[in-house]
Amino acid sequence: MAYKIPEETTPRCLECGNLLNRYDRSDKKFCCPSCKDKYHNDRKNPSRHLIRSTTAALLKNHDILDRLWETGFRMMDTESLRRRGFDTSLVTGVRRGRSGLIYECFDYVYRLSENRIFSINRVLSVDKVENVSLNLRPVENNQFTK
Repeated sequence: MAYKIPEETTPRCLECGNLLNRYDRSDKKFCCPSCKDKYHNDRKNPSRHLIRSTTAALLKNHDILDRLWETGFRMMDTESLRRRGFDTSLVTGVRRGRSGLIYECFDYVYRLSENRIFSINRVLSVDKVENVSLNLRPVENNQFTK
């Protein structure tokens, strides 16, 4: 005669929620080493998600600028850029130029007004950069104006 173990007493993986094998150790908490690693890495450094999402948004901005550059566009309205996923609040650098602020996104520089992005230029090749430090921070639209 076989006894069925009730579902609610069967342990589940703390990361993915899969059922654990009932023949394993009774104190087992994870279904596999990758779930165990992910669980402990996420608990150890909760700001990692913010870093990953910010980096992903910056890379998306770079990809959009790259496509514009390759197709010959040097200006575009900000609404069209936002629809494509461009986030104007994230930049890798800001500096003052002779005629206003110049925003940087890795190897691209551009100027930004309320309704358009313009003067998109590529300043250097990534494979020629040896030592680049990035100042990754969100920028408010009026933060650098006088």
